[in-house]
Amino acid sequence: MIKLSKEFEIKNMQIRYWGEYNHFNKLCENNIISQNILQSCYNKALTIEDISERMGVAIPYISRELEILSKYGLIKKIDEMYRTTIVILYKEQFEEYQQLYPIQKEMASQVINFINENNSKLADILDINNVPLYLRWYASTLIAKIGVLDKFQLKSDLVAPLSMVGDRGFVWAEEQYQENSFGEINMCNIINDNNDAMFFLDYSVLGEKLNTYFYRNHYDDILFEIANNEPKKLGAFSKRDIKDIQNMSAIGMIKFENGKIGVNIPVYSKQQYFNIQTFLMGITTDVAYYAEKITNIIHEFLLSVTPSDLSDRIKEISALQMFNTVIAPLFKVMIDDDFLTIKNVSNILTSYIVLSK
Repeated sequence: MIKLSKEFEIKNMQIRYWGEYNHFNKLCENNIISQNILQSCYNKALTIEDISERMGVAIPYISRELEILSKYGLIKKIDEMYRTTIVILYKEQFEEYQQLYPIQKEMASQVINFINENNSKLADILDINNVPLYLRWYASTLIAKIGVLDKFQLKSDLVAPLSMVGDRGFVWAEEQYQENSFGEINMCNIINDNNDAMFFLDYSVLGEKLNTYFYRNHYDDILFEIANNEPKKLGAFSKRDIKDIQNMSAIGMIKFENGKIGVNIPVYSKQQYFNIQTFLMGITTDVAYYAEKITNIIHEFLLSVTPSDLSDRIKEISALQMFNTVIAPLFKVMIDDDFLTIKNVSNILTSYIVLSK
């Protein structure tokens, strides 16, 4: 078994990727040689001899991993020197994020107070039952989506990279010394050719992710069709569609009433959604303020600890970190305060459709 110099040993570094169908996930998994090559060449270019000496590993082992890392663009060769081409986020940097908790807590408290003070009005305008389990999850999701994504991110110069396919995606590395204490979260938006849109959270604490149902099949086409029309009988669909409808029914996305099929999540017209945005104007503006404050702190911090030749990537990484430093803490604080419950709750309770008409 190959052992590294203790000074340079990294545990559990993972390659992170923003995009689809990539080849990067397994490159460094359980491979301490690749992990430490990336670390060794992070702050300055080194020769293969330098890398071998720093890590205490023979050149043939180093050479093989360098070839693989170079093939995928994680290392570049300049003359006889090698340099890491991606940003690495270390565990010490994630520990710095803990200092953001008072701001995250304050943001969550504002949302809790707003929902508590407007229960009945929210139930009316969101057109859902005034049951805390449903109302709080839907209202919190809408506030987070409008405040963070629509009001802050769309207007910020800290913009997430485009989601590209294959080797063209945005790549970075993280030393994941422990699971994110707030849980992993993503905000998903699916839009069809008619500009109908479906939004949902994929939040790890709520169990099975929904994106596996929608991003690699045509479930969304069926869902939008049903949402745009009066409920249909099952016989109006093809055999393939019927199978997909049954699958969506099993996860609670589709409902059957009096022999007809309907959507089991809120569906809003364009005007209804505008009315919701208007009613939530104040609280979503507050959330956007906190999102900007937190993300700017992260951006400045990451700039201060990242090699200057990689600093042009920090805007995108700061935007991507927003999911774990703004959105996930918002929900986790509300869960910890017993405002939101995760018992008998799935990501379905964060899903809604906005029609283009």
